Amino acid sequence: MPDQHGSYQPFELTRRHITDDGEAMAAMCADGLGVAQLPHFLARQGLQSGALVSLYPYYRPPQPDNGVFAIYAKRDYLPARVRVFIEFISSALEAAGESSNHTWAENWPALITFSG
Repeated sequence: MPDQHGSYQPFELTRRHITDDGEAMAAMCADGLGVAQLPHFLARQGLQSGALVSLYPYYRPPQPDNGVFAIYAKRDYLPARVRVFIEFISSALEAAGESSNHTWAENWPALITFSG
């Protein structure tokens, strides 16, 4: 959890419910059963409807190669269907306010903020 300076510190919560299903985790949070760090694509609908709230400002671990990537076999020529699919996914992400390294969630208001 973030400290008063906005630096993230480890914090272990007592658990009553455990799941490895992100959609179930979002539903449990919306039902008031706890807190979770959810991927923004699973939290979007709940945040927009008000069923979920963002407690802390958006956080992405500092990794130089953090982003969205298309991985395919190396070839001299990229097959047309692969190129078309990559263009489709890129357009769909952009239409949703996303890019390979940025998301709409970066600007979502949080209940707890830190002054720098």
